[in-house]
Order: sequence, then C-alpha cells, then structure tokens
Amino acid sequence: MSNGNTDVNINASPTAEEQRNEPDGHLPGSVSDQEKKVRLSPATMSAKNSTDLVEYVDRGHSFLPVIPNTQRRQLEDRLNTQERTIAFLLEQAFRIKEEISACLQGAHGFQKEELLARKLLESHIQTITSIVKKLSQNIEILEHQIRARDQAATGTNFAVQELNTRHLQGVGDLRGRVARCDSSIVKLSGDIQFIRHEHQKIEKTIQNFMSALETVSKNLDMKVTENIWNSYIMCYCQKIIIAYQNA
Repeated sequence: MSNGNTDVNINASPTAEEQRNEPDGHLPGSVSDQEKKVRLSPATMSAKNSTDLVEYVDRGHSFLPVIPNTQRRQLEDRLNTQERTIAFLLEQAFRIKEEISACLQGAHGFQKEELLARKLLESHIQTITSIVKKLSQNIEILEHQIRARDQAATGTNFAVQELNTRHLQGVGDLRGRVARCDSSIVKLSGDIQFIRHEHQKIEKTIQNFMSALETVSKNLDMKVTENIWNSYIMCYCQKIIIAYQNA
C-alpha cells in the first residue's frame, strides 16, 4: 500500500531537479518586458532571493516639460504590463497551491514530503508577496512620474496660453499703429496735393507778372527811345535856327 502511494506521489509531483530545470516560460506583457522577465520554476523561485525576482528597470528618460503621446503610451503599457504580471503571478500561486494541496493529500503518510511541500508553499507565498510589493512600488513610482509630467504639461499649456494672449495683444497694438500710420499717410497725401495746387497757382501768377513786366519794359524802352529821338531832333532844329539867325 505504501509502495502504491509512493509511486503515485512520484508520478504526481515532479522532483526538485525537474522543477529546478523546468522553465515556465515568459511572463505576459510586451516583447521588451518578456526579454527581461522569465517565469521561474517553484524550486528556482524558492532558491532565489525574493527581491531579485522582479527588478525595476529605470528607463532613464530625462524630465520633459511636455509629454509626447509615445512616452505616455509607453508608461500606460508598462502599467498594464505590471497589472497583467500581478494577475498572472496570483493565478500561478493559486495553481501551485492547488497542486501542492493535491500532492499533500496523495502523500499524507510521508512526513518529509509534507514538510518539503509546506516549505515550498511558504517559499512561494513569500516570493509572490515580495513580487507583489515590488510591483506595487514600481506602479507607485510610475504613477508619481505620470502625475509630475502631467503637472509639467499643464504648466506648459498655461504658459503657451499666456504667450498666445500676449501675442494677440501685441498684434492688436500693431494693427492700431498701422491704422494710425495709414491715416497720417492719407493726411500727408492731402497736404502734398494742396501744396502742389498752391504751387501751380503761384507759378501761374509769377508767369503773369513776368509777362506784364516784359510788356512794361518794352513800353518803357519804346518811350525812352522816342524821347531820345525827340530831344535829338529838337536840339538839331535849334542848332539850325541859331545858325540861320546868325547868317
């Protein structure tokens, strides 16, 4: 009877070496996370340090005032990956618990196997607990980074709105100045046209004066010439008269 139970237990539960050598596959998530996280067998999980099973990979992103959509999508993907990992680990813990319970029920008469199974179960529970705590810390860090970047983006948007308001005010001021310059140009154009008209009038008046002066000067020249000839003729006549009287 004991040999039958032993064979059943040996066939039902894998040995420590098989558990140690058997990889469980990749964790669910993105390809980059699958390259860095590998599901471990129960024996390997019990042998490793619980804090070393999940390592927080710092992306090394510099602090940016504006969050691009790609970075925000990466952060959301990381949060979703963490949630899927927690769910998967909890499911694996329950599955391992059921397997160990079944093994304990089949090997109830063997104290060593029962003690080993209990230790293995306790190790798995501690491992899962430490993993969940580590993932919770990573999620809190990511949420803090998202809040900080959202606040930075809000501040940047406010500054952009303020700059836009100042720009609109400056454009309105420039438009007012341009309108005043246009009105001044129109006024100066009217003044220039008035000055041109007055200048044309003055030129016409000067031309009239010049023609009048030429006419007067011609008349004076004619009168002076006539008076000179008259005086010359009178002098000649007087000389003739005097000469005739003396003769």
